[in-house]
Amino acid sequence: GNVINALALGKAMKHVPYRNSKLTRLLSDSLGGNSETLFIACASPADRNYEATLGTLRYATRVRAIKNQLKQNRMSKEEELEYLRGLVRELQNEADKYKAFSLQLREQLAQAGVDAPEEPSAEPEPPKDDAIASKAALKRGAGAG
Repeated sequence: GNVINALALGKAMKHVPYRNSKLTRLLSDSLGGNSETLFIACASPADRNYEATLGTLRYATRVRAIKNQLKQNRMSKEEELEYLRGLVRELQNEADKYKAFSLQLREQLAQAGVDAPEEPSAEPEPPKDDAIASKAALKRGAGAG
């Protein structure tokens, strides 16, 4: 309730207490950040649920008063390329570490006299399922003809 009240008041309240609840801390970007949020209120026509429905509708009214300012989070092409190149470098470094570790383990197994399993090839194996293989053959035949 406190976060919704603070957001509904808008700029009148300077501090929004997201940290008062784990849920509002997790939802802080959705509740008052740069995102479009959908709020669904469940109401019941039953008399016995009158108080709960009324409370839900009042809460939904406060939520409806929240106005987020949306802006696009876009990187320029150069920034995105640099980001992706950095990501590729990180992944290549990680793959190199795993390859070195695998080699080290194979050497230790060899020293212990244990046969190490074969290293997987970089090329993908052909499909083992006959149905998949026949579909691939049909596609190759259809393209040839």
